[in-house]
Amino acid sequence: MRVLLISTYDLGRQPFGIASPAAWLRNAGLDVACLDLSRQPFEAAGAPPGLVAFHLPMHTATRLAVPVLEPVRQTWPDAEVCCYGLYAPLNAAWLRSLGVRHILGAEFEPALAELAAGIASGRTPPPAQAPPRALPRPAYVTPHPSRHPPLSRYASLQVDGERRTAGYTEASRGCKHACRHCPVVPVYSGQFRVVPVDVVVDLCGLHIYEPTRPGEVWCGGGWVE
Repeated sequence: MRVLLISTYDLGRQPFGIASPAAWLRNAGLDVACLDLSRQPFEAAGAPPGLVAFHLPMHTATRLAVPVLEPVRQTWPDAEVCCYGLYAPLNAAWLRSLGVRHILGAEFEPALAELAAGIASGRTPPPAQAPPRALPRPAYVTPHPSRHPPLSRYASLQVDGERRTAGYTEASRGCKHACRHCPVVPVYSGQFRVVPVDVVVDLCGLHIYEPTRPGEVWCGGGWVE
C-alpha cells in the first residue's frame, strides 16, 4: 500500500515531520511518497494512496492544509485521511468537521505506522486519536529526507554575503516548562524527550553529504573538501 505524507509549511526548512514517519513506514514495508507543498505542486502522480497524512506542526501549516483536504478527497476518494503533529489534537473537532478521520498528536510515528499497517491489511481501522496525556516513548529511527527537494531549495545561512546551504534536525521534543503562549504545553504537559545522539548524527550526515558544491560540504566552521 502507498502512503502519502504531506507537509504544507515548516518555516522554510526541509520538513522533518514527514521525513521521520517516512522512515518508520518504509521499515514496515510500505510504499511512501512525500510531498512538500511549500516547494512542490499538488499532483496525483503514481499509484493512489490508501492513506494521506498531513503534518500539522504549527498554526500556519494547519491553515494551509485545510484547502488541500477537498482536492485530496476528490482525487483519492477511497483514501483514509489523517492529520498529525502538535496542532492536530488542538484542532481535532474542527478537522473532523472537515472530514479528517484520524487525528494523531505528538510522538506520532508509532501510531501512524500502526494505522497504515491496519489499512494495508484490509481492515477498516476505527478513527485514530491522540492520547490525552501520557505520550509514548518511541524508539527513534533515522529519518530519510531523500525524497524531498534538495536542501538548496530551502532556507539557507547567510554569512558575509555568501549563501550557505543549511540542514535541520530534531534533538529533542516536548518541554518541561509551562509557558502559556506555547502549543507544546497542552500536548506534552511537561513531558520531555531527547532524541538519541546516533539518530541526530546520522541525519546530520545525510545532510552534510548532500552535495552543495562540487567536492565540498559545509560543516559548521567552514568548507570541507
